[in-house]
Amino acid sequence: MSRARAVPRRAFLGAPVALAFADLAGCATPPAPAAPSGPPPVPLTLTPLAGLVKAPGLTWMVEVAPRRALLDAGLLAALATVVPEARFQSFAKGHGGLDPRSLEELVVARYEGVTLTLARVPPGTMDPVKVHQGFERYARSIEARAIDVPNPSVVRMFGDGPREGERVQLVTFGREAVALEVGKFGPLRVAELYAQGKLRRAKPALESEPLAKVASLLGQGAELRFFAAGPFVGEWERALGGLLRASTGVGLSLSTVPGTEGHLRAVGVVVGDFDKAPEDAARTFGAALDVLFAKNALGRMLGLDAPVESVRTSTSPGALRVGAVFDGARIARGLHTALDAEISEIMNESR
Repeated sequence: MSRARAVPRRAFLGAPVALAFADLAGCATPPAPAAPSGPPPVPLTLTPLAGLVKAPGLTWMVEVAPRRALLDAGLLAALATVVPEARFQSFAKGHGGLDPRSLEELVVARYEGVTLTLARVPPGTMDPVKVHQGFERYARSIEARAIDVPNPSVVRMFGDGPREGERVQLVTFGREAVALEVGKFGPLRVAELYAQGKLRRAKPALESEPLAKVASLLGQGAELRFFAAGPFVGEWERALGGLLRASTGVGLSLSTVPGTEGHLRAVGVVVGDFDKAPEDAARTFGAALDVLFAKNALGRMLGLDAPVESVRTSTSPGALRVGAVFDGARIARGLHTALDAEISEIMNESR
């Protein structure tokens, strides 16, 4: 099954999610599942997907709820400013019908030497067979295929990736979710065990410190959350006025504001050893945010210097927190100005 061929960089970057939706274009009505037979079903826990991400070795993680976020008409319009409908259609045409806006959940977790991507789809809209066929086209070679759970079918495939020396592994969880691992194998197997309820004593990343505290301070319900675990070294330790040097974890959330069109509530959290001089840490934090939001060209272009609700910072034991509300439409216009030329070049190259 070997295929020695070159794979464009864009195809590689789009593969983790595209594989999950390779069949959506022509599947308005998915085939009915087969009648139950064989071994009894194994309960799978697939929500939230972040609950399948192991803590040890995690560098950063992002979780997104695109489908829910785009229920906000203002945010949907803002997205169209950055990426017009024609470009989504062009992308879908070249990626087996994939429309990233239809995802229920997307989680990307980065470890040293490996990236784990998990995607959950609307119930019953994924055809695992076509996902497997897409993976076969994506991989340079397939070494093996295994049925890890017969009911519901949890199928694992692995082999060599598109790039020389790269390892790739795919797991489909029935008709509901798919995971892709690129690099050194490990996190995906742990995700499988979490889904099957076999790791009850081992807490996932967002239930383990320091990110458990970050997640608690950010709260639930945001359409996007980003987490990074310390220690922060090199250039990162000088970020935020040097606060990351004493930080064990950071987080950022973006959520839509009910009753508005496209307003986004942003919350940032830094946890660490700030208790000896909390007032000094708060002043440093505020000064760093002022530079980030108002005193650089990109911040002004995105409208971060003119929030809808003023930036507010606060302290709590071992943590610094900032919150503000921004105009999503203005952010979109700024992104359009900054990125449109690059996006146009990418789309033109794909024709």
